[in-house]
Amino acid sequence: MNGVFAALQTLKVKDCNSVQEIFQLGAKEMFSGDDKTRLKNITLLRLPKLKQIWSTDCQPSLHFKSLQVVRVEDCGDLDYLFPFSIAKHLPQLEAITIKSAEKMKEIVSKREEPLDHLVKFEFNQLTSIVLWNLHDLQEFCAGNHSLSCSSLKELEVYYCKKLKLFKTQGTRSQGSLSHGNLCVSTQQPLFTLEEVIDNLESLGLNNEDASMVFQSQVPRNQLPKLNFLRLYELDDAQATFPYWFLRNISSLEWLFIQDYSFKVIFPEERPRDENGEIEIKTQIKKLTLYKLNELQHICREGCQLDPVLDVLEYLDVDKCSNLKHLVPSSWVDVFNYLCNCKKSGQVNNIKDN
Repeated sequence: MNGVFAALQTLKVKDCNSVQEIFQLGAKEMFSGDDKTRLKNITLLRLPKLKQIWSTDCQPSLHFKSLQVVRVEDCGDLDYLFPFSIAKHLPQLEAITIKSAEKMKEIVSKREEPLDHLVKFEFNQLTSIVLWNLHDLQEFCAGNHSLSCSSLKELEVYYCKKLKLFKTQGTRSQGSLSHGNLCVSTQQPLFTLEEVIDNLESLGLNNEDASMVFQSQVPRNQLPKLNFLRLYELDDAQATFPYWFLRNISSLEWLFIQDYSFKVIFPEERPRDENGEIEIKTQIKKLTLYKLNELQHICREGCQLDPVLDVLEYLDVDKCSNLKHLVPSSWVDVFNYLCNCKKSGQVNNIKDN
């Protein structure tokens, strides 16, 4: 793109209430023979009428091969993030953040070719995907496709209730098609779990996806690098946090629990399975409890200090309106390591006497 914006590397647009489109790339006067751009960073914030970032008549030969970071927040009318022709050529893409784009159904627009033709998307430099409050988001791209993100380290998915995040190797969904050794569905999950789980360092999940990751579908020696775990709104009637989730993640340092209905976090008795007591090797340094409206106890009085908290350094409790006490008297030792304690809202007692 050798036109007006030939040297542009960073673009930030925010609080422009009438903007409907960012790039009208069909205009020939924007170009003078070079179909490459230098743009590396795009940030779009609070653009309520934005329909698309790139125009629908975008030249097929135009590539944004230098693009590294795309952040879009509070763009409620945005239909999709990338046109298909651009999404196929993003070799340097490192981070995607999309928050509060309520009308978005796919991240990549529909393509003109038949939907049963398999398309491979490869983002080998992509390390971070954050998707928040995308109520209509169903998939990465309509039709048969595979998505490869071999360097992915951060994955946060929050309030995307129509999006199925994972499938496991060998599983098929109704309406799936085969292409050689690769099986994909016409409306498929975002990732194959075994292909991304080993490299993840930061993970935010809710409900069904959390259960798939931490149940027996994957080997227990996976998640070797995970150090941050955020769990959202588990639709579960049980009163106690599913403690067994922690058995697979001995590297975990920060546990963030949000929007659950648990009354107790740490159980009085250690969890057991058919082989006896479940061994939990995790020892977290940070614990954040946020918007747990039913929470009454982190642990009940009389329960011994859980080994998970032996080296706890940071405790943050916010908007837990029914919490009766922060720690029982039997947990006095937790303060030997605790360097930072933050609380918000009403808590009856910091420590039981």
